[in-house]
Amino acid sequence: NEDNDAEKEQDPNESKSSLSSPAIKVVPVFGSAESRFPNPHGCKRCPPNLCKSYVLQHLLSTIYNTDSNHTSSPDRPQIVYIGDGGNDACPALEILNQNDFLFARDGSVPDADPRQWKGKQPDDVYAENELTNSDDGTRSRRFRLVPTLEKVANSEGKRTKANVYTWYKGKELYSLVSKHIL
Repeated sequence: NEDNDAEKEQDPNESKSSLSSPAIKVVPVFGSAESRFPNPHGCKRCPPNLCKSYVLQHLLSTIYNTDSNHTSSPDRPQIVYIGDGGNDACPALEILNQNDFLFARDGSVPDADPRQWKGKQPDDVYAENELTNSDDGTRSRRFRLVPTLEKVANSEGKRTKANVYTWYKGKELYSLVSKHIL
């Protein structure tokens, strides 16, 4: 019994020491053996590691039995999608329908010191690469979702079917959601 008690006392110490090693391993959603979806998604609009349309369609088909048109199930929920990056344009164009809402962040982000980006790259998917100068002399980057939707509409003639509302700050988003959803 004393040997077993000694082993029990050591187990908590061992688990504490194992917590000091990294506990989270991040892998791409697509395209690697460790990924949730090991095969590439093939979407031309999205980066190779993630297609939000594919993931959203997977959720809809798994939970609500929708087909590839995303509308066949009478149980399909109304989707309220909030986005700001260029990769949010794909589900806005491919998945959302006339009963859904797209809250698209628009406006510009001040150009921060790159040392403060905390892992983000200057060509981050949330803001355009091109810096614009404002009247007050500050430089900024525009959030990519609205420009991407405009570009697709102009080049391909494709528009989202969802009800679209733009916002910049959290209070604006809260007000829009309160007015249109709640």
